[in-house]
Amino acid sequence: MIYVFENDNNNVSIVYDETTLTNEQKAKGIAIAELPTAETPEGKQAVLKCRKSTEEVWYEYVDIPVDNTEQRITDLEIAMAAI
Repeated sequence: MIYVFENDNNNVSIVYDETTLTNEQKAKGIAIAELPTAETPEGKQAVLKCRKSTEEVWYEYVDIPVDNTEQRITDLEIAMAAI
């Protein structure tokens, strides 16, 4: 069994090896056979969430930050050429 534990804002900690947990720790988590499948839309990142009170486990999808490194390099090269 996989155990997921609810943190702040329904974020999740995952324990794949249940033998490392005590019975008290297991009682605080949600036991699942496998993680749900993430169906991640393009440009998004899956973030696993859970709610112990309802035993729900799901993904929320957040925007992937845009990496503008290439544009910054081009802008710096243009600025240096103008000097």
